[in-house]
This record gives sequence, structure tokens and C-alpha cells, in this order.
Amino acid sequence: MKNFRKVLALILVVATLFSFVAMASAKEASEYADYAEITNVIPVEVISALGITEGYDGKYHPADTIDRDEVAAMIARLRNGGKFDAALYVGAPNVFADVKGQWSEGYVTYCSQLGIINGLNETTFNPDGKITVVDTLKLLLCVLGYDAKLSGYVGPNYKVAVVRDADKMGLTDGIASADMFKEATRDQVALMFFNALKARLVYGYVSENIVTITNSLLGTEFYEGITSVTLPALTNAEVAYCNAVISNKTLGNVLNVWDEPARDCFGRPGTTWHVGNWKKFFVKAPDAVTVDGTNPFAKPADITAVYHNGEQKQVFAATDLGRGVQAEKYGTELVLIDTFMGVVTDINYRRNEVQINDIGWVKNTMGAAVEDIVMYHECDGTCVAADARIDADKVEVDAHSGLYVHANAFTVVKPVEVGVVNCFYNPTNASKSKIDTADKEYFYSKNLGHDVALGLDIMGVAEKNTTKWLYLDEHGYIQYWCAPKTEPAATEFRYYVENTNKFSTTHQGGNEDDLNKHNYVYTADYVDMKGEYHAEQAASEAIYEKLRGDADNYEQGFFAAHTAAGLKWAEFADQDSYLDAANGEIVGEPWANGLNYHANADTQYLIREYDFASGKYVYSTGLGYKDIAEYVGKNRIGDNVVYNAFQYFDLDEDGIVEAMFVDAFYKKISAEYVYIKGLEMHCAIGALGNKFPAFDLYNAWINGAEAFVAYYNIDADQIDGNLSSVALDANTLYQTSMQAVNATYKDKPIYVALDEAYEVDLTEYYEFDEIRVEAGQIGLYDDGACIERLAAEYNDKLTVYVFNGDGAGTYTGTEFVKKFYPGEWNTGLALGEYSVYALGAPINTLIVEIMN
Repeated sequence: MKNFRKVLALILVVATLFSFVAMASAKEASEYADYAEITNVIPVEVISALGITEGYDGKYHPADTIDRDEVAAMIARLRNGGKFDAALYVGAPNVFADVKGQWSEGYVTYCSQLGIINGLNETTFNPDGKITVVDTLKLLLCVLGYDAKLSGYVGPNYKVAVVRDADKMGLTDGIASADMFKEATRDQVALMFFNALKARLVYGYVSENIVTITNSLLGTEFYEGITSVTLPALTNAEVAYCNAVISNKTLGNVLNVWDEPARDCFGRPGTTWHVGNWKKFFVKAPDAVTVDGTNPFAKPADITAVYHNGEQKQVFAATDLGRGVQAEKYGTELVLIDTFMGVVTDINYRRNEVQINDIGWVKNTMGAAVEDIVMYHECDGTCVAADARIDADKVEVDAHSGLYVHANAFTVVKPVEVGVVNCFYNPTNASKSKIDTADKEYFYSKNLGHDVALGLDIMGVAEKNTTKWLYLDEHGYIQYWCAPKTEPAATEFRYYVENTNKFSTTHQGGNEDDLNKHNYVYTADYVDMKGEYHAEQAASEAIYEKLRGDADNYEQGFFAAHTAAGLKWAEFADQDSYLDAANGEIVGEPWANGLNYHANADTQYLIREYDFASGKYVYSTGLGYKDIAEYVGKNRIGDNVVYNAFQYFDLDEDGIVEAMFVDAFYKKISAEYVYIKGLEMHCAIGALGNKFPAFDLYNAWINGAEAFVAYYNIDADQIDGNLSSVALDANTLYQTSMQAVNATYKDKPIYVALDEAYEVDLTEYYEFDEIRVEAGQIGLYDDGACIERLAAEYNDKLTVYVFNGDGAGTYTGTEFVKKFYPGEWNTGLALGEYSVYALGAPINTLIVEIMN
């Protein structure tokens, strides 16, 4: 415990750093919301992957200027390959006065002690000041191994020397001359850091043919302890200004960053950048692009190589061009990329795949449905080997063409509805065909009907003055058309709630337990899919018949679908069925061929929970299955598996669950500390709604509130249908994970212990017999001595569970102090010996028992 205060201080420092600066991580720059605004895309991608920089607020902010301390942090990370613990340098000597205690102290101290960075004077660094382009170049030159004093980077004329050497080393590539002495933007800083990765490192400086080795980044090239060498011994070394000796090794070589020429799977040339195990291909910007069927080359004879959908061809064929074919010029090379359309003919929900045109199976990353028209590209499949991020299951061979369809590159196409004025169709050349509307003309694509089932005798004279749906490719050319479809009438789902069957005041005689001897008033109250309650005094005969015909089940309520075709009742899930949270399948239902129904992102759901505070049911609604997975599934109590009840519809006959009602009898909560006060009673088999077997019910405090815990001792012997009372001890603290259930006892909520309850072994935790609060700080005492003191600013991060007595509950440290210690430290709580337990290292939880 004696080191706790130091550990806490370190935690607070690290927390402060996270709150003020984006820490290094291998982030994909394409995740930034303003990615399209970044000019220097490759530099931002590479230095982000290296862990040098990261955006904030979900953006990169490329046009923003940058502070001096931010660049210091980037320099420290750059020199250490993206891995740098600034906390190690906090408190070291020679730090500037205006940086001490700031988030950047460790970064600035590190750079200062290495001579990379300097302040405005000996005591002032000006961390919030904006840094200029030339000053950023100076820092990078020092990282490369230049000595600021020996190369003339100190003094009133330092900028001339910096620009001279930075230009030689390639650091100014891409930087406009007019910006050299202006404040640097984040985009420009990324570019300069990227240029530094490609720049050669400096060995040191030569005098009288002896080179003094000063660059520790190159130390691995020499025997340990050698600090100088003769100039001829340095192979391929170059002497630059001020006798600086430049090596042939780049900073990227040292940091495991390199590039190599490559082509993507469509044949486009570019560069693959590697940062350790990370790599990403960046396509070269084409010299010219056409999509209207024209050739981007002035003469076909100028073309030396052709790549068509990734396949290299020996000879250019003019017939490969056409409207909708993207033709890209790269030097003397031509790259042609076709756009195709197809129809989704089948879906495999287990593997989340779609079949296009009854040919190839592709991962359904776009949420496509059967009969959707999709647009896609085909490639030669080299992407599988060239990019490790594209696994074999991300692309599938299209047997029609022998090429590949990208799972993440096909899109569902929505039609454009137009009124056709006239149409012109050329059966020998689709690209010369078009459709005229009142305000626009639409040309056909070269790949008209490529893989969509329709004949070539389309859009004849008989199609004039009609309304059609046009499916356009990404370039705006027609690939498919059809008559507008009529949308089916919407389905209305209703849950007819429990307890709507009410006894009349007239009793017909006979056995009181015979339900058929009573008169009923069926009100057919329901809850809609907005979660709103409706009280109906009249309903269809079918609803009444359902309620009357299922007298044994009416308390469960019924889920119904109202369609144009009539009324349909939902399926009750089998008692051993559950919703698989991994893929949305309803597992356990006995459907043909072993296939199960499947919930997806479009599945509507209505969830019923019991609100303990109001004593009423509450309803929530939404789409998708991931949000309902915590309610619908297997829950384990001891060795027994129990299930939430649910009803569901499959109206589209494709195995997709369109709507689901969930009676959330169990609701998951996190692991808790439970203070057992004592046994309330033994419960026989079948108690508590027949949801789980016999159990013991305990009085307890959970999160500081009174409750009951149903605990099933899996090892206990049953005696006359009841459990023995050996499971949990009174006045003892336990830890277990639990679920709340839709049930109460004596107006207090009931929880179910999901796992075996473990008694908290206080020998593994810290014990105290007294709490004192002074100046907002919580002091933990043992035998009159303060063992630990928690600083007031740490209180918001502290959780305090208070058991027994007035004010029992869960508090933050700040709330705890205000509640129980409003005055001096010795007022508020009456505690007994060892009634305070501290958990966590560092301490993050206090458990306080108030003595009654």
C-alpha cells in the first residue's frame, strides 16, 4: 500500500495526457470524417499507421495550424517508432517553467535533453504557440542526426541554414516556397514528417578525415563503444554542408517503414506502403479518364500495355471501350474497368452471403435482399495475395467470367423513375441507344443486360409514353430497366397484452376453478410497434376467438399481424429456442432441412420489461437483432438453462423474421457485490413463474439497495422438494453476476444469481476500521494510522457501495463525502471494526458497512 500514492499520481498524469492530446495508435486515416479534405493523403495515412499522430473529434482537421507542444509530441514518437511513454520523463530536470505540469511536459523534456528542441529562452517554451514550417523542418533535421549548433541552426540567421539542409534532404518536397515561413498546418506537418521517413540519416560530422558518430539511430551499424571512424570506412557516405556526413540509410529503414511499386487487382499502377505489419496500396493518379466510350489516348498506337478488369492483354481492341467503361491513362498504359449489374437470386443467412445471377456467392456486406439489383466490378483476384486485409472469404470467383467480385465493392442500385417520351435502340451497338424523357436523355451502357435476365428486344416503339424504372451505373448510363413495381400494403403488428380477459360480475355457478363457468369481457387491448398502449372495446371476431380458444395461455398475450390478406398470429418460440447473438438465427426451432429463421437489421422488435419503480410493464421498440440479443437467449442459472419467451413472424417466406415480441423475463446486468443479510425462505420446484428450479431466496443489499436474491446451489441436496440452506452465509459479502427478473417479492426487486457466488476473501483486499475526511480527501485508517489517502480530485473516479443503515446505496467518492461527511471528519458514520474494504490496485472501489 505504501506505493499507492505514487501509482495514483502516475494514473492521473496518464489520464491528463489522454484528455489533452490524441495518443498514438495505428489508426486508419480513412476513418476521419473529413478524410476528403486531406490533401496529403499518403503522408497522413503512413504517419497515422506509425502512431505519430491521430485526429480528434473524429476528424483530422488538416487545415488547422498546430501548436509547438503538439509537434514536440510527434517528434518524440517519430524518433521512437511511434512508441513513447511520456510519463517516464515527467519531473526530469531542465524542463521549461511554462511546460511543467502540462500534458506535454514529458515530450518537451525528452526532446530538449536530446538537443532536438529549444525554447524562446532558458525558461520559456511557449507550448501553445503556433509552429512555423521552417521550425518544423529544423526539428526533423535534428531527428535525422544534424547538430543544431554545428550546422548553424542557432542564431538570428538559422532559417537560411535550415532551408538549405531541408531542401537537400527532400524535406521540403511538396511545400510551397511562399509557405516556408508561415504557420504550419496539420496537413503540411504530416507531409514533412512523411518526407523525413524517406530522408537519409546523418552519421555525424567529419574533421581531418575522422567522422564523429553522433546519431544513436545508426548505432547498430558499428561495434559497441565505437564513437568515431575514418571517412573512407563509411561506404557510400556523402559529405554535405558544414561537414555533415550523410549515410545511405533512411529514417524509414530504421523504423521499418518502406514502399514498393505495385498494381491493384484492376491493373492500376501505384505504391504499397508498409509500416511494420500494416500495409496499404495507394493508386497513382491517372493522367486522363474517360467513361463515354472515347479513348484517353490520342492514338491507339501510343498504348504499350492494356489491363482490362485486371487481366493484361497483348493487343488493344477498340471494342473494349464503350459508355460506362472507365478508361484510365497511366503514361503509355491503358486500364479498363467495367461496371456490371446483376440480380440477387439467393441468400445464405448462415454465412451472410448472397448469390448474384445464380452464379457466384459473395459476402453480403451491403445488406442486399433477394431480387435487389446490384452494381459491381470484377477483377483478376490478385488483391487476395497483394493485400493481407482482403481474406479469401472476402471475394468469391464469379464462374461466368473467371474473375472476382469484391464483397465490399458491390452496391444495391435504386431505380430512377422516368416518363419515356421516345426511345432509340441499336441492337448491334447498345452504346448508341438512348431513352429521351421530357427534360433529359439517358444513354445505354456498353454492358447493358450483362448479367440481368432480359431480352435484347427492349425499349421498342411500344414503350413510348410509358413510365419506367431505369437502373443506372455509377457513370449514369442505363444497364437495366423495368416497369415500376407495386409496393405491397404495409403490415401492422400488434401485441395483444395480458390481463385483458376480465371476469364479469355474474357467476354462472359450478366449480369456481372451472374457467368455462365464468363470463368474460375480452377488451383486446394492444401495444403497437411504437410501444404505445391502445385500449380497444371492440375488435375482430378472429381476435376474440383466439383469446377465447387459448384460455390456458391468455396471460402470455398474443402477437398478431394485420395485413391486406387478413389476420395472422405469430409463432410461439419453442421453450428451448433462443436467438443466436452472433448471426441472428433462431436456434432450436424444428424447421425443414435443419434451417432456422433469421433476424436481420430490418427485423422489428417490441420488448416488454417490468419497471420496479412504477410496478408496471414498459415497452421498447427498434430494428435489428443485435439490440435484442441480450434479452432473447439462453441464460444459465447454476447447471440449468432458462429462456426468455418470444413470438415471431416470417411473412416473406425467405426465413427472415420481420417482427418479434420479447417478454424480457431476464435482463442482464453486470457482475455485482452482494451483501447477504440472511435467508428469507426455501422455494419449491416450479416457483417464480416456472422459469427456473428450486432455489433459496435471500434478503440482500445490491448496489446499496434492498432486494432479494434467488440463488440455486448446484451442489445442494434437495430435501422434500426444497434446497438445503448451506449455500450462502448471513452477514457476508459475495461477488457474482446476476440478472433482474420481471418479478418482485414484498415490493422489492428479485435478482437471479447466474453464476456461483464467491465469498469475498478479505485477505486479498485492503481492510480498514475507520474513515476520516479532511479537505475533501478520504483517509483510510487502521488502528489510528492513515494507511492511504485518496485525493479529492480522484473522488469522481471512485465508486462507494454503502450497505445497511440510512443512506445505503451507491455513490461516487464526491457524493459519498457530501452525503456522510458534511462537516468534520468525525461526523456521519458509525463504523465497526474492519467494516471498510478497498478493492482494486490502485483503489477504485470502497465497500462500507454501516453498523446498525
